[in-house]
Amino acid sequence: LRERLMDAIQRLEISARTGFAYFLAIKYGPHAHENPDIFYNAEVHAKLLEKLTNDYTDSQEVFAAHHREKYPDLKTPPIWASCELMTLGQLSRWYGALKSPADQRLIAKPYGLHETVFRSFLHHLTVVRNICAHHGRVWNRTMVVTMKVPTDRRIMSLFNPDSPQRIYNTLVMLALIQCAIDPACAWAREVKAFIEANPSINLTAMGFPDDWQ
Repeated sequence: LRERLMDAIQRLEISARTGFAYFLAIKYGPHAHENPDIFYNAEVHAKLLEKLTNDYTDSQEVFAAHHREKYPDLKTPPIWASCELMTLGQLSRWYGALKSPADQRLIAKPYGLHETVFRSFLHHLTVVRNICAHHGRVWNRTMVVTMKVPTDRRIMSLFNPDSPQRIYNTLVMLALIQCAIDPACAWAREVKAFIEANPSINLTAMGFPDDWQ
């Protein structure tokens, strides 16, 4: 289950990083992330930028070394390169720090999600990813950081509002996002087959409703 979660999270992380860089670069230029005016709090932005600057200075990545050598006056590389230095947790914080809901909306739109839902899901996924990366138990875990369930009537019935701290809603959201990224993605079918192949699993402890299929 951890492996399947990590596979989907990785795909979303790459997609979200790309969207964050693309939309902000188009609207605000290649160094949009250095502009404090597009973030809601100057102090929060300064801390995020300080972390990014330190990571850029210390990075051994080829692209970082190239930018340091060719553009020594830059504090950080352009946003499309800077995003490559961000972890999922850092990307979540950068996205959440944007001042304009319209900017957040542009980045969330390709997934068919409201920006507040997408923002809370990125935060939630940061915790889920860390649990998986450290080989923690996820199947019946009570998640401390929960996610907002969409209120869109087209998809809200897919979720289980009675078990907000269990992994089921996370799996549903990841399935929806995988389809948005790649309509031909088989991830949801593979997870369904995996669950059905292990009938001894206590689905109630995972937050699955009776009609989960």
